Amino acid sequence: MFYLILKLLIAPTGLIALSLLTSLALYRQPKFSLAALIVAVMILLLAGNLWVAGKLVQSLEWQHLPPEELPTADAIVVLSGKFHPKEYPRKTVEIGANGDRLLYGGWLYKQGMAPRIIVTGAGRPIGKNQSTRVSEDMATLLQMVGIPEGVIEIENQALNTYEHTVYCDQIFKSHGIQSILLVTSAMHMPRAMGVFSHLDITITAAPTDFYYTENPSPLPWQKKLWQIIPNWKALAATSDALHEYLGIAYYRFKGWI
Repeated sequence: MFYLILKLLIAPTGLIALSLLTSLALYRQPKFSLAALIVAVMILLLAGNLWVAGKLVQSLEWQHLPPEELPTADAIVVLSGKFHPKEYPRKTVEIGANGDRLLYGGWLYKQGMAPRIIVTGAGRPIGKNQSTRVSEDMATLLQMVGIPEGVIEIENQALNTYEHTVYCDQIFKSHGIQSILLVTSAMHMPRAMGVFSHLDITITAAPTDFYYTENPSPLPWQKKLWQIIPNWKALAATSDALHEYLGIAYYRFKGWI
């Protein structure tokens, strides 16, 4: 519960909302009310511009850039993201946010980088209208794009990044896997590598789903100006980056990385 509250308070939108509510609550004290309002505006200006968001995101995403040529491995491990189950009116499972993880993992398999793909993560509790885990939906999507069912290993118990290592390690030991290509979103890779590095195997980061890429040519001044104007994309990117930094801090506190 404490971790969830901390996540809410560290999110820019949560801080903005809290500052605005504080400003309203202190309406009888104009100086304090104005101060809270100014805080809300400052958070919006800082967290909502693309320049700040880009720097925060890059500081995470570029920690584990892949080598020019990835080595082959015993398995490709794809960490679960947001995938939508087959439920009315969907006719099949669908790719949501972080879907690049699965596509990239499938592409690596087709390039002959490993003979096996492990998809890992429960992601959601099985309820009345949901009979599958996220990793099971990921396996279905891989088969839809031509990956043979026999090369896909499903781990459907892990509820977080740390548990991915716990349950995947059991699979590694049972199949004699000594090396993996670890596929997850680039922003999530520092935390993922932090926990997987404790395992006694060779791990190569294979990040995907990059927010931040190099711009080959200078931006015109109009676009540079647009970058500092608050917008929802920048707020979302800043929130994701802060979420990862909070996750890294929490995992270090728990001794998981």
